[in-house]
Amino acid sequence: MKFRPIKPRSPHLNGKVERSQQTDKAEFYSLLDKKDPQLDWQQASAQWENFYNQERLHSSLHGKTPWEKYLEVKAIIPTQEQIQHQYQQKKETVHARNNYFFQWQKKIIWLNSLGLRHLRPHLSLDYKTPQQVQHEETLIFTRLGSQVIS
Repeated sequence: MKFRPIKPRSPHLNGKVERSQQTDKAEFYSLLDKKDPQLDWQQASAQWENFYNQERLHSSLHGKTPWEKYLEVKAIIPTQEQIQHQYQQKKETVHARNNYFFQWQKKIIWLNSLGLRHLRPHLSLDYKTPQQVQHEETLIFTRLGSQVIS
């Protein structure tokens, strides 16, 4: 799995977590008396977690519990050893958020260092402004509905 960080204060880019928090708020926190001094939050949250994962049916899982779904797909989930065996660092490339923009910036710095401040490098058709890249990422994450992509 690759971790894809999102911008702060961007709940629209993190739909699954937001949906989970909405369910917790509606079905767990709203039923508790938060002012009750006898309330054991650890015990209550552990019971909620158990109920949510092993007893509550989920429409997104076609009427199954998360535990039932896990048992169904358990055989196809790779182990840590399998992942490490198949991992090839040479195939993992890391690109700057807007690689074209940074290349253009480097060219400007280089021209300035030569005393050619009046020249500007030609922008290729591939150039994207930071706003265009951000918009594209927003569309991609909205379609995927998650910050984690397998």
